[in-house]
Amino acid sequence: MTGCRVSVVIPVYNAGQYLGECLDSVLGQTMKEIEVLCVDDGSTDDSAKVLADYAARDARVKVISQANAGPGAARNRALDAVTGENVVFIDPDDFYPSCHVLEKLHDALSESGCPMSAGKIRRVPEGDPRAVKYNSSYDRLRSYPHCGLLTLDEFQTPFRYSCYMFRRSLLDNAGIRFPLWRRFQDPLFLAKALVAGGRIFAIDEFVYCYRLPKTPTRVDWDANGCARLREFVKAYDELLSFAVEHGCRKMFVETAVVLGHELRFHGVSASHPMWGEFCRIIGNIRRPGFMRPGDWMSLFGRIWPDGVLRRHGLDIARMTSWWTALKLYLWRMTNWGR
Repeated sequence: MTGCRVSVVIPVYNAGQYLGECLDSVLGQTMKEIEVLCVDDGSTDDSAKVLADYAARDARVKVISQANAGPGAARNRALDAVTGENVVFIDPDDFYPSCHVLEKLHDALSESGCPMSAGKIRRVPEGDPRAVKYNSSYDRLRSYPHCGLLTLDEFQTPFRYSCYMFRRSLLDNAGIRFPLWRRFQDPLFLAKALVAGGRIFAIDEFVYCYRLPKTPTRVDWDANGCARLREFVKAYDELLSFAVEHGCRKMFVETAVVLGHELRFHGVSASHPMWGEFCRIIGNIRRPGFMRPGDWMSLFGRIWPDGVLRRHGLDIARMTSWWTALKLYLWRMTNWGR
């Protein structure tokens, strides 16, 4: 297929349980001039059969197979093969909330002339308490400062890349591809696109449904010699460095706060094998001078819950300064129970 308007990229790894629902939501879009590039990243379940069945029924579905290399490598493989004028990304266990998603994102691109358009995300199942909490907070805080044209000065959030439609020329001309990490590749990808594009057009529409796992899972950050934790810290360290390099203060602050929120640093002390890395990245956050007092309070308020704050005040002081630790302690005391 050549000359299609939108290429939909789906990295697939052992997603047979939900893959059909995902593909149905893509192929059922009102925009028919699409291609769907599915990269089977070495699946060991029935994903390959599901993909073959859909490809046999619909010529718009193209399947690429490769040995397992991670979702970043799979998306890059697809990006090198796309023919559409524009590109979107969807994960195989997620789906589109309506049949108009691609049409609305495409219309926003065409009418605005921007290199990217974007909408809002919803977590599902709707009745899951985790989804209810996230969605209510998301609705309250808003996705974007306002709908319509947003410049880089106004919006620098490097998260939720799957809510975007990108002009392929932007990605190709700027050489933007995903880092070859197993996890956390998308924030740096989107950060580069935001800086290269300089502006986006935001629409007040839900364009993506992110499926929560059936049962909550707690990440064991210390497993396998802290392999996952080391990859996470590396990814966010590079994102922080990118924000500094391009003078993106808002991106820097949001990255620092999300890093703290994701890690939480439960029980971290000088005896932890990653203590030196924690100190280094906190030092990197301090040095550029991007963080204001309120930003620090937000960051540390997310990292340390009250109990850990009481137990590890000395460790906080070692990572930052005695003055920062004292301010954090007083702030938490004055905001107790809020």
